[in-house]
Amino acid sequence: MSASNEEPETISLYDMMDDESEINEDQNDVDLSLNDSNQPFACNRHLEPCLNMVFDKLEDAKACYNAYARRKGFGIRVNHTRKTKNDRILVGIEYVCSKEGFRRRRDEDTERIGPERAETRVGCKAMIGLKKIEDSWVVCKFVEDHNHELLTPKSTSMLRGHRVITNAQRNLIDTLNETGIPPSKIMSVLSKESGGDYNVGCIPVDIQNYLGNKRRKLLQDGDAQGRYKYFIE
Repeated sequence: MSASNEEPETISLYDMMDDESEINEDQNDVDLSLNDSNQPFACNRHLEPCLNMVFDKLEDAKACYNAYARRKGFGIRVNHTRKTKNDRILVGIEYVCSKEGFRRRRDEDTERIGPERAETRVGCKAMIGLKKIEDSWVVCKFVEDHNHELLTPKSTSMLRGHRVITNAQRNLIDTLNETGIPPSKIMSVLSKESGGDYNVGCIPVDIQNYLGNKRRKLLQDGDAQGRYKYFIE
């Protein structure tokens, strides 16, 4: 990674559009956590993002900005992606603050029953834009300022994009689950082992999702083996 000495040029992803590409918007469900092995990507996570910064891989850029967001006190998500029309190769992407935009008001005319939901989007403009140039990814747009109060490091660790279950925690969760301990109790064990809830790195719903995904995979594998035996017999 390196930063260019040339005069910074601010380019929006919309300025990068041409007849051979298209933009997809608001990719809210893109996973922004660590890689599958729970190991950090090959980048200096203490780097401060800036225009014209160059990354060898998109994973490095994503990990670097996610680490920056965690230090500063905000979450991130994918907002726009740009792919070539013919072969659908990703050539541009924007990561924004999780408070970017505003909530869609689908039921404004209907009376809401129950407490009002907390406002999670306030139109924050903080973001980073990256475009692919040959085999590298270059920062083409960077907005640093937020229009809302940033979180403390403890609170930031609870945001979805910053939560992760480590391999050691997975092994412990599997062991406890096999003995019949429910997820709520497993969370208590992890909290005690880590010295508090904020140090665990995940929340109870993450444990439930992990166990649920593992259970579904086992069922799918069992169904596949059953179908295989049926056809060979």
